[in-house]
Amino acid sequence: MWKFLSASALLALFSVTHPALAAAPTPEKAAAAQRVLRKEVEVKAPRAEVWRAFTTAEGARTFFAPDARIELRPNGPYEVYFDPKAPAGSRGCEGCRVLSYVPEEMVSFTWSAPPDQPETRWQRTFVVVQLADAGKGRTRVRLTHGGWKEGAEWDKTYAYFDKAWSFVLGNLQKRFESGPLFGTGTAPAPAAARKHYVYFLRPARAGFFKQATPDEEKAVTEHVRYIQQLMAEGRLVLAGPAFDPPQYPEDNPRAISLDLPTPGIVVFEAEGDDEARRILEGDPAVKAGVFMGRVNPFKLAFLRE
Repeated sequence: MWKFLSASALLALFSVTHPALAAAPTPEKAAAAQRVLRKEVEVKAPRAEVWRAFTTAEGARTFFAPDARIELRPNGPYEVYFDPKAPAGSRGCEGCRVLSYVPEEMVSFTWSAPPDQPETRWQRTFVVVQLADAGKGRTRVRLTHGGWKEGAEWDKTYAYFDKAWSFVLGNLQKRFESGPLFGTGTAPAPAAARKHYVYFLRPARAGFFKQATPDEEKAVTEHVRYIQQLMAEGRLVLAGPAFDPPQYPEDNPRAISLDLPTPGIVVFEAEGDDEARRILEGDPAVKAGVFMGRVNPFKLAFLRE
């Protein structure tokens, strides 16, 4: 049987251990302090593996973001880089720190708003991740996000993370169901050690472009995020749809691969054929069966500077 601290108990704990984060000297601030975000999911993995996912840079790279810097010690860095190539200060959660932890049970760390919310960006909140056995090799994960303040800008940040944490925990579930979302969990190999590949996509359903279903639209949205993550990792060369493709005679062998209704084209880098296939198969729209795809080696012969 698993058991978690309640949100009120966590707030009381942080008011003692981290007064600068949880202090509420006025009624208005007290009301804001009681506002918390809480998300729970069940993950198909033992608690030790989920713990590594949250508390090591290698683990975070498999579901959280393309890169991270995490040192599990009090006041150690807990930085998660959603856009590693962005200028310093715009990469993700920068300057955040580990607050406390109980091995394989709880880790807490400071957190920040995204770069496009400058009014709240550098005013730290805190996140607590609790883990508990859920039986049959599964783990129950509870994430609590507190330390909120009052005002319209804070309402905007709260609404952002209400969606963002659902997305992150969904990625955590996917990571243990179908493999790492951002490469292998290690930093990408140098560009010189990689090869170029191209994958082609086309809709699995003929009427997709006339009227996509809500599930198809969701898969395409996740597909776009996936391509953006490839770009953030430094793997993407180019990507986009081709419009109004020419028609080829049925006896033309090129029709097998090129006669596609508005095919999507993704040129990227991978360490080898196996990883290239994993990248194609990791595309959320391919996994959902919304797009059909194939991957081929690609020789980048000419590139405009």
